[in-house]
Amino acid sequence: MPQPLKTLRPGRSARDWFGAELRHWRLKRGLTQAELGRQAWTSGSLIGKIETAERDCPEELARKLDEVLDTGGVLGRAQELVRSRRPAMLIPAPRHESALAETGTTQSLWTWNGDASPGESASLEALPGSFFGGATVEVGIHHASRGSGHVLVETPEDQSGADHRPRLLIGLSDGDDRRMIALNERRARRARREGRHSGDRVRLRIPDAYVLDDLTLGVLWAVSSLDSALLYDDALITELREELDAFAAFRRSSAGRDMVAELTAVSQLWVGSDFCARYILQQSERLTSAPDFWTRERTGEEASTWLLFAHKHDYLRALSNRFPSGATRSFCLPEATVSKAPRAERILFLLTAALMESFGIRVQVSDEPAYGAVEGFVLNPGEQAIVANWLGSDGVWHVDMTDSTPTLREYTDVTGYAHAHSVISADTSRGRLCSLAEYLDVNWAWLVSRCAQIGAYGFAGLAPPSSRLLSTAGVDRACRFIGRTGSSGR
Repeated sequence: MPQPLKTLRPGRSARDWFGAELRHWRLKRGLTQAELGRQAWTSGSLIGKIETAERDCPEELARKLDEVLDTGGVLGRAQELVRSRRPAMLIPAPRHESALAETGTTQSLWTWNGDASPGESASLEALPGSFFGGATVEVGIHHASRGSGHVLVETPEDQSGADHRPRLLIGLSDGDDRRMIALNERRARRARREGRHSGDRVRLRIPDAYVLDDLTLGVLWAVSSLDSALLYDDALITELREELDAFAAFRRSSAGRDMVAELTAVSQLWVGSDFCARYILQQSERLTSAPDFWTRERTGEEASTWLLFAHKHDYLRALSNRFPSGATRSFCLPEATVSKAPRAERILFLLTAALMESFGIRVQVSDEPAYGAVEGFVLNPGEQAIVANWLGSDGVWHVDMTDSTPTLREYTDVTGYAHAHSVISADTSRGRLCSLAEYLDVNWAWLVSRCAQIGAYGFAGLAPPSSRLLSTAGVDRACRFIGRTGSSGR
């Protein structure tokens, strides 16, 4: 027996309107979601999630749906409208503006859709970035009361057969200490089973660590955006990786973007990053001393891949074991880039530096804009260099192993300048991170306190990724390192 269609709310957002329009054309052509999925070379499940605004519709899929449904290009034009209608910052419901204002989120990476009132339906929309495509996080809002180091939230009993659950449960406290504290629904379901019952209500305890501020909202933005893209491309990534692995046998190689044109921008970055990481580990056996790394990440969006790509964490661990005496990693971060970055993105960059330092890698930051276009490399001074570029390049990656004297001299000059003019020069990890916080205009004492809180619980309770290619191990380690070194003074 066919299941009843879920109720749509086209007036809630441009994304919801797109979903309703897709359903209209699908039903007009007499197709089920599964039938449309097969004809559009995708899954019926994805069609359903686009209709209910749980997933974005990629541009390529919108064009294919127009073709299959013979819409005359309606969905392709509508998809452009969805992208253009994303606002530039989080806009809270006026009656609860003070609850979000307390988080200090003056420049956010989210927009709020719906009424921020207990019991009402609402969602957080992750804004797109340079390669992030955005994502939607459905939220359920409940009254919260203050406790010692936590809030108590009363929610209905879990209904395992429910068709729809919010991904994030938000407790909204009243009174002078008004704030929003969130818990991922997976963790909430477990807490309900262990919680205190009162009739048909369950009282949940949410730690203060999960208050919504620029730290937690920044990580949630990155996880949600990366997760949605990688899940969408998961099967295709597996298929393409087997084909692209053939390049691993070559000392130098490049892969054009035409080879991965079907992937989202995030997935293309993952493929390039994964290949370069494996190439560097393979070629690093030739290096005779702790190398100097030059990297191209200049924004929190780009840097978040270090915190959340699972292979990045394994790569750093392997390098730490291979070069126990320590290496250096230099970033180019001009003042103009810093000044226009939202605070949440600046925090993501700072967490990335902390992750490097936690593995014994000394971080340096150059503010010289002229070095912003230098490709990524690993330098063994005077002997050879590994070129490994996957970010900001024309292709998916470009890798090479070189002992060219002019190239080595150029790379030596770049790293030498970073050594001599680092804006965060200090003898200790704490000193360098504290200086970087000052350069990024992030309150160091506040960050240390918040990272210590988060480190005690981990981000799995707030933003657990679903993709097998992501992990919170890196961001958790960075938070614990800042909390520990900041408190100890070392």
